[in-house]
Amino acid sequence: MYYDPITLRQLQALLAISDAGSIGAAAKRLGVTQPVLSRIVAQLERSAGVSLVARGARGTVLTPSGKSLAARARTISAELKRCQEDLQLLRGETGGLISVAASPVPMMLVVPFAIRQLLQTLPDAEVLVNEIVYPQLLDAFRDQRIDFAIGPVPATGLGSDFRVEPLFQVDGVIAVARDHPKASARSLGALCAEPWIIMGPTNGPGAVISQLFASHGLEPPRCKVTLDTVWSAMEMISQTQFVGWVPKPIAESALDRIRTVKIREALPPLQIGLITRTDTQLTTAARALISAVRTRSRQLHRTEHNARTA
Repeated sequence: MYYDPITLRQLQALLAISDAGSIGAAAKRLGVTQPVLSRIVAQLERSAGVSLVARGARGTVLTPSGKSLAARARTISAELKRCQEDLQLLRGETGGLISVAASPVPMMLVVPFAIRQLLQTLPDAEVLVNEIVYPQLLDAFRDQRIDFAIGPVPATGLGSDFRVEPLFQVDGVIAVARDHPKASARSLGALCAEPWIIMGPTNGPGAVISQLFASHGLEPPRCKVTLDTVWSAMEMISQTQFVGWVPKPIAESALDRIRTVKIREALPPLQIGLITRTDTQLTTAARALISAVRTRSRQLHRTEHNARTA
């Protein structure tokens, strides 16, 4: 059986319905009437040979086939946008939109420097920084909302769809409130009975607590609170009796509210990596920003190495 080719306009219509949740809202977003959009969808369904949308009392939703096609359509739309931005640079323009996800540590140590360097060569570029961490950044990649990410990754990796390039490490410290009764503890064992908090999922960055205790032959403590970001963890630590492992640069920025516990045991560092999709061709502007990220990361690596060997 012969099926008509699927057009970009049809794919854009499907994405509009997926995002808007109804034919009416999608038509308004696209600047067409509802009957016109309905015809476009009908043509797309004939070309696909399957039903793609379902209308119900709560609006219009995509069928499983529609969701599968919409995921591919987002990739096509994003790649077309990247192509257009590269052509702008080839014409001598100095703009382009870059969307990057960054966790708190690179947001503090890398991103401001990298953006400043980028704008020296591409003064009209725009950068959208999303403070997204694992595992939420996986959804951001799948939805084509980010070009690349900078942050920690789980020890098990992210799978074959992603490329992870190690950038630099930062030390971790144990943090407590300034009036915490165990602030003067000198061993990890003295903190076993204390309530701890976790930052991130236990199969990702949150695994550091159990790994820390297990590496010293100790039973991991009960962690009753899990937080998404280190900033929320710092607030929790400073205002409660919870104990937490936090990156050293973050802790040092909040010494007016917390104290670091000077234990004898070595603490695991936090590895920061550059995360990209293996199937995505980045724009010239995005590659320029990544180059600046690498430059800054090498500076941090040298500084850390010199401090350790001094």
